[in-house]
Amino acid sequence: MANIVYHYTSPEGVYSILTDKALWFTDCQYLNDKNEFLYIREPFTEAYKKVCIERGDPLENIDNFVNSMCLSPYEGYDWSRFFGAGKQKWRGFPPKYRYYILCASCDYDTVNMWNYYVKNGLFCGYNLGLDTAVICEWFSQCDNDQVSLENGEIIYNREQQVEILYNKLIDSLSIYDRRIAQSPEGIDSFIDEFQDDLSDFINQKKLFFKHPAFECEKEYRYILKVHNDFREEENLETKFRVGSSGIITPYIEWKFDDLKPLLFKQITLSPMIEEELAKESFKRFLRNDVFQNISIVPSSIKLRY
Repeated sequence: MANIVYHYTSPEGVYSILTDKALWFTDCQYLNDKNEFLYIREPFTEAYKKVCIERGDPLENIDNFVNSMCLSPYEGYDWSRFFGAGKQKWRGFPPKYRYYILCASCDYDTVNMWNYYVKNGLFCGYNLGLDTAVICEWFSQCDNDQVSLENGEIIYNREQQVEILYNKLIDSLSIYDRRIAQSPEGIDSFIDEFQDDLSDFINQKKLFFKHPAFECEKEYRYILKVHNDFREEENLETKFRVGSSGIITPYIEWKFDDLKPLLFKQITLSPMIEEELAKESFKRFLRNDVFQNISIVPSSIKLRY
């Protein structure tokens, strides 16, 4: 697990985070790249086909099974039926959880990330070095039992992705086979339990799997798994903002209060002309007592026009 990871953001973003003492976890349904939800179908299909061949199971149902397991928890549910309108039959079930994401990178100074986040006319951006241990410690002691934190590096290696899914399938099917052998009459409930467990596993792993083409990002994610009955509290609150696409986007605001000197270890400046002035501004902005714990590091990348 990475000790320090780097949250890239705009000048407005870094100012808001440090002033409001808050970080945002965005609802994963509103990710910029919708293909992230779909990508896991590829390694899961490969893993399931391998399992079927080993078990001697028929291959013609692979697509149907993959589609049912990799269906987004927010797709395929007839919400009009949920609200009591009509007698339509729904597909799937209303999701028990929502997943909210805070993205970072294991690399504090990479051209690809600066190019993505420095889109303003000023050509300035920043990243904040986050102490993973501080974040994990806070959420482990959070008294809201409807919220849990998962975190880790994104997995880009296709073989590793397939292996993880393959091992999960083998373990889940072993449990299923054992239960059927002991109590054949419980097959319906065993199937439901098998599918629910596997679906929940996939819904989390899909947020840690990305196509190998994005490996240069070296992405690291913090993911909040939030129950539908989430009870808001002073430090964790559901809010809304207008996203980059113009869509109203839900997010969880985490107020980290006085953790700033512990949480942030470094502020990295993007390639910029006024490097020394930017460093001086941060010293004044953070105040001496906080600045002593946070280093301000300029990018090593030369600015080009």
